[in-house]
Amino acid sequence: MFDAKQFRKASCQAVLASMKEIRPFLLGQKEIGQIKSKEDETLLTIADRLSEEAGFKVLRKAFPDVPIIREESGLSKGSAGWEIWYDPVDGTAPFTIGAATSVVICAAYDPKNKTLLAVTIGEPAYGRLWTAILGKGCRFMSMGRQPAMRECRVWSGDLKSDTAVFLDLTRGFAREKGQRQILTNEQVQELVKSLCLVTRLQMYGSNGMHQALVAHGNEKVVGGITTAMGGPWDAAGALLVHEAGGKCAAYRIESSIYFQADPLDPMAYDVLVYTNNDRTLPFLTEKFYGLF
Repeated sequence: MFDAKQFRKASCQAVLASMKEIRPFLLGQKEIGQIKSKEDETLLTIADRLSEEAGFKVLRKAFPDVPIIREESGLSKGSAGWEIWYDPVDGTAPFTIGAATSVVICAAYDPKNKTLLAVTIGEPAYGRLWTAILGKGCRFMSMGRQPAMRECRVWSGDLKSDTAVFLDLTRGFAREKGQRQILTNEQVQELVKSLCLVTRLQMYGSNGMHQALVAHGNEKVVGGITTAMGGPWDAAGALLVHEAGGKCAAYRIESSIYFQADPLDPMAYDVLVYTNNDRTLPFLTEKFYGLF
């Protein structure tokens, strides 16, 4: 049985352990060294390995019978009726060039009911942590200045020319070991161009960071779109947005046709649109519809 309180505690500990491994690389105290390219053309570094090992150690001790699916090492089997997803460095590409935008993602998923149960996302650079449990809201904690958790609510304003929309639409990014591209390069260019005319685009290269910032509720942060999903953990932050009062839509792409899906089931889709309210959502989804 899933214990939400236990998961929140253990996932925060795991993510913090991973953040501790990543931070020296961000500060220049350790060298990244060799950078490898995986089958889907995403990158792999020693920091990914160290972060994954640190987080897995905490999670396996807390949940000895729960299946844990790690981005770099795959499935560690278990007999429980729910599972854990772990991405030790979401945003490895910007990480390798010194950007401080990468995060660690830990999510709990119910494969029977096909829904996210909880998620924790941590930002190594500044020690920020976001966590949400289905039906229990979204919370935030800053390790440096604000050790106590506080509630997160999305910003209530409207999309305008000076608001922020996040994109992760890496050209050529493909799912399923590089065998299936979601949007064509031409569609990506069209979407970027159409959005640039009406709002300000932000591209930090980390889905988890984008989703956490929308949930956080800073002024003029209105939403985002992602198609660059190397695994379901890349959309786990949809639960943060949902529990912070935001709105999401999701789509599965098959043979240039899109099908609507449940945003809280990242196993079922390729495209996630996440926004601060039900006024921003139709605007961004219409931009997506216009590609087909």
